[in-house]
Amino acid sequence: MKFMSHHKHLAAFFMSFAVLAFVFLRLAVFKSRALLSETFDSGPSALSIIAALDAPFMLMFFCTPALIGGLGYWIFKDAALRVGYLSILCLLMAVICVAIGVMTEANDLATESGFGDGWVMYPPLSVEPPVKPLTDWVLTGFVLAGLSALLNVLAFLSPRIRVFLK
Repeated sequence: MKFMSHHKHLAAFFMSFAVLAFVFLRLAVFKSRALLSETFDSGPSALSIIAALDAPFMLMFFCTPALIGGLGYWIFKDAALRVGYLSILCLLMAVICVAIGVMTEANDLATESGFGDGWVMYPPLSVEPPVKPLTDWVLTGFVLAGLSALLNVLAFLSPRIRVFLK
């Protein structure tokens, strides 16, 4: 692997991913708020779901990759690069899972398009049981994004643990 064989290449990937996620999420929220202000619709529509999930998306797909992935690989030169590659793979799979969950039209089990759970997407916090299978896609995406962050931390700690054990 000649491309991305250096820790600064990994840092550049994570920082560029974070910037693209920030721009995409800001545009989606601005568009949804503009459409919501025109229609005065506060029901469970796709636009209000985008506005309600702004904070979790920004945390999992902007802050975590930028701070842990981007700055971490830029600062620590002795990080385990293969674990960083696995972290990139988990992050890309997380984006795919969340995109499937948010943008897919619902099937017969759901009542409307998208997953539509708003702030209470974690099943124990919701009042009624989740009927929508697309919620599973979004939750899986968030779990994979968290796994990506944990793999980055493991990549930074593994050289220090090796030095400590010697």
